Amino acid sequence: MKICEHCGQPRPETRLGVKLTPLKARIFDAVKRAGQDGIDREDLFRLVFGDRDVNGVGATPALPA
Repeated sequence: MKICEHCGQPRPETRLGVKLTPLKARIFDAVKRAGQDGIDREDLFRLVFGDRDVNGVGATPALPA
């Protein structure tokens, strides 16, 4: 992540001239890296949600309000 040298704030990632959040930039990079073969749904899910299971088992429970 790039940091602004003047104010210290994180700078948005840019891909193909579009400003993206860090998460969206990681997703874009993973899909681009996969090429024509594409990216497996579980791999993409893991990239976005980390160790949480695709079927919800092991998912972090929601905190009560």
